Amino acid sequence: MFGFAQNYNSTKTVLDQEKMMFIDSFNEKVQLKKDSNNLVFIHQQGKRNLSNIRVKAQKSKISIIQRGDDNKVSLNIHAKVVNELITQIGSGNLFQDYNRSNNNSHNVSIYQEGNKQKIYMYGSNSISKELKIIQKGDFKTIFINNFQ
Repeated sequence: MFGFAQNYNSTKTVLDQEKMMFIDSFNEKVQLKKDSNNLVFIHQQGKRNLSNIRVKAQKSKISIIQRGDDNKVSLNIHAKVVNELITQIGSGNLFQDYNRSNNNSHNVSIYQEGNKQKIYMYGSNSISKELKIIQKGDFKTIFINNFQ
């Protein structure tokens, strides 16, 4: 993870050169890991956003985008293949996904737009195999209990 603050000084400094070297080094490391079987991408804009990810998989790709304040994502998943795309736009949103049943695949796409949206998802079955949820508005809650 890296970040830079805005610089109001118009002259180039040694710090600018160090930033470029850091970015180049980071890009090289990302390219080396491109073929990895387990990838997690997190993009957060705002204050106090949290992503707690615990995944046991042979292959996984998890992407989390949080724009706003106080958004939370909590994943605890066991499966052979895990693909999750979670987008939270607004403040105070929550997504919890708990699945420890060792399924072949776990594919979820969540889009929350608004404030204080909550989604709680437990377990999986054939109905939730390719689950996509779009949740818009404020103060809405969804509970999903999947039993085999």
